[in-house]
Amino acid sequence: MPGWLGPVGIPAAIALLVGVGIWVGKVMERLGNIKETADADRETFQKAITEDRTRVRTILDEIRGDIKKMFHSLGQAEAVPQSPLRLTDYGRELLAGIGGEPWAARLATALKDGVQGMEAYEIQEFCFDYVENKLEPSDDEQAAMRRTAYEKGARMAQVQRVLALELRDRLLRMTGQEAPE
Repeated sequence: MPGWLGPVGIPAAIALLVGVGIWVGKVMERLGNIKETADADRETFQKAITEDRTRVRTILDEIRGDIKKMFHSLGQAEAVPQSPLRLTDYGRELLAGIGGEPWAARLATALKDGVQGMEAYEIQEFCFDYVENKLEPSDDEQAAMRRTAYEKGARMAQVQRVLALELRDRLLRMTGQEAPE
């Protein structure tokens, strides 16, 4: 019989096995605690990320709303911002509101001789200058401009600009030049 199987060896082996078993049990318990802690930390982390996403989404929605308000406060464009300038649907509404087509036709007839020999750009600048600085609208025409600006939420400069563009197009046609469509 080997020496370790003696009266001291067997209880020592049993004690060793019990000790290893207890140690393994404690290690497994600790691993379980670590897993529970990791799961709890993961849940806390996911919750924090979700809350952060919600906060960021709310802030982005506010920023988007602020940007929309800023663009809305700029008003609508009365002319397409490309060369050559042309009226938008909104610009045509302003023009109709002031009775701009017959008004521009009367002005074009009176101003035709003054623009003979001018290039398209010169006629355009002439029309802007004329409407902004030299035009003397009647009381009814002035009232129509103010009413249209008020009803359409436009500035007076926008109303004048649509009249100038209509005048330009008529003068271009009268002088044999191509007017934008």
